[in-house]
Amino acid sequence: QRTMRGDLARFTTGTHSPALISTARNLMLGLLLPFASGYSAATPRLAATARVTPLRLSNAEPAVSGLQALQRKALPFARPLLAPRRRRPPPVCSASKVGSVPLALDPHRWVQLGILSMLALLSDWTCFATVAVPSEWMTLEGHDAAELIDIFLASNVVSCFLFTDIAARLGLKKVVTGAATMMAGGCLLRSGIPFVEPAIEVMPGYGWEVAGTILVGMAQPFFQCTPPLLSATWFGSSERALATATAINFNQVGIATAFIVGGLMANSPEGMHAYFDVLACVSIAAAAATALLFRDRPETPPSASAAAAAAE
Repeated sequence: QRTMRGDLARFTTGTHSPALISTARNLMLGLLLPFASGYSAATPRLAATARVTPLRLSNAEPAVSGLQALQRKALPFARPLLAPRRRRPPPVCSASKVGSVPLALDPHRWVQLGILSMLALLSDWTCFATVAVPSEWMTLEGHDAAELIDIFLASNVVSCFLFTDIAARLGLKKVVTGAATMMAGGCLLRSGIPFVEPAIEVMPGYGWEVAGTILVGMAQPFFQCTPPLLSATWFGSSERALATATAINFNQVGIATAFIVGGLMANSPEGMHAYFDVLACVSIAAAAATALLFRDRPETPPSASAAAAAAE
């Protein structure tokens, strides 16, 4: 008991040896290690303070932080916990290049969008060409105008199932140009030879109207399903929503055109034939513009995703 009291007295009065002080501090730091590591991970300021607070474990050692001393001598296994974490810098992606492929927006992209939008307009215009004048159509052909719409939509559904495979195999330019040519041929079958007099004698029969409607209906999915592919190929990420919405909404513009132009022109047999002639001529012009101006993809991809798709 006298020995224990003497050690306690020497410890409390400061007459203890440096080795005893070092052992006691090492034990205290070992007990505080979980809390110190937890606070260091959660609070960067506390971790920084712990790293710069001086502490001597013995009179012969230089001043170091308590955590560093514990790492060096007391608990070597704690080194991974106390080592400072190095944050990796975020990857830097250039705005103009990804790897060695330059990125740029081609001004010709708006021409591509305009051509596809016009083709979408013409396809729905052809589908609903006679809805504004059903009585005149009944007088001229002897059939309800709604029958052509039903035939058009049935052909459209069948062609939709083929679009993905055909587009993947042939590419954007070939499928759009082929569909534009098919639509122009269908409009010619529906109108006959454009602007030949007297008009009533050269208006084709109902069988030709059905055949032309089937061709246009099968061509429409290549304009209606293409806008997302066109946007991803030609437009930057900030323009894709606008480009896709523009091309898709031109289908509705075509329906409106059918009601307006059809209601103004197709009020007589001669007017009906002239109306179909106008539709055929516009379709031929659109097909020619597609063949001359429409392209598969730009020379430089507009985005990293477009560059990756082109590389594949």
